[in-house]
Amino acid sequence: MFGFAVFAKNWRLKLTGILACCLVVGENVLLLVPLWALGAALYLYRERLALAPRPAFAGLVVSAALTGLLVCFLPEYPAHVANAPLFYSGSYLSNYLVGAGMGATIWFFARATPRLTVAPVVENMIRRAANHTFSLYLFHLPLIYFVQAMGLFDPHIVWQTLLAIAAILGVILGLSELTETKRKFLQRALLRIRSRRAFTLPEPAGS
Repeated sequence: MFGFAVFAKNWRLKLTGILACCLVVGENVLLLVPLWALGAALYLYRERLALAPRPAFAGLVVSAALTGLLVCFLPEYPAHVANAPLFYSGSYLSNYLVGAGMGATIWFFARATPRLTVAPVVENMIRRAANHTFSLYLFHLPLIYFVQAMGLFDPHIVWQTLLAIAAILGVILGLSELTETKRKFLQRALLRIRSRRAFTLPEPAGS
């Protein structure tokens, strides 16, 4: 859906592609699309609004505290997570509130710390960890289901639960090394293919 919204050349194709995706994924996924769109909007429009560091820090404290309270005390609404028919989208309204609080916390943090710097070694560690986050998002639930179906670990025994978590994270790390971390390689390959195409750019007006 995001690909059609960003890369389609006209509104007719955008709408057709987005609606086709909606028909394929179904309501359970669509109910959580606003949360994903919020994250994308935070990134795309992060510089549109300016705020001085001092009031931004106050906003950071308030939003972080409210988000923490929501996570701890907000009931699942309108339905419990994992129950039919919405399953993991069951508490979508509660998720919207928590997502809004988390989004505000991220935005205020960026405004409150414009001069924040970290040591290169710390930055490198953060970037390396971030290179695996999409794989974590994509693979964790199928792997949890797989481990549960195989009956390899007893979830009622703490050490076996920790071992299962470690095994799942290890598999995700391996899958990420074969997929997500190859972004730069794929980007360079696509750019080489593009550079071989025989085309010329139009001259700028007035040149």
